[in-house]
Amino acid sequence: MDAQSLRRQVESLIKAEWTKIDPTRAMAKSIDEFKSWSFAVTPPIPAAWPPDGKGVVYYYAFAYGMNPSRLADGEWIAAPWARVKVDATGQAAPQLEMLTKGIKEVGIQGVRPLRDEEIKTLDQQAAVEEQIQTISKKTSLRGIDAKPLKQFFQLWCSTNGVIVEQLRSKHPQFFDWVGCK
Repeated sequence: MDAQSLRRQVESLIKAEWTKIDPTRAMAKSIDEFKSWSFAVTPPIPAAWPPDGKGVVYYYAFAYGMNPSRLADGEWIAAPWARVKVDATGQAAPQLEMLTKGIKEVGIQGVRPLRDEEIKTLDQQAAVEEQIQTISKKTSLRGIDAKPLKQFFQLWCSTNGVIVEQLRSKHPQFFDWVGCK
């Protein structure tokens, strides 16, 4: 299955669970504390690094909350609340695992306008996801041009630092290899 079809399948699984959480009602104690919450999905992250050839990657679901009257240049970020285990070899269907019963705020992520070259890098997400799936099925990085993958993840990490810190302990070797600071 191609990366874009797989991402749509992953997002569909996550969206079905998101509708059950209803974080806005659950977290707002008053109108002043109201935040409009949405879910987001990380790029795929290999289960093993260096790759072990098994083809397993994880997509993590997390939430971000907005209230421009309280915070105009950032978003509240919640810890990963679910992950989807994907077998890139196609041997098994994607499996959703709930990590929490709700969402838990873990920090504020600043936002900024992206430069043209950064937009071009992030526009490569589908190609990077395809490469991650391919790499996860190998046991060596020989013959792989990892520069675009590393550039993508370095930028993604720099614009998603709060969630990266939540995931770093689960995938330390991968984040170190791509150069996420």
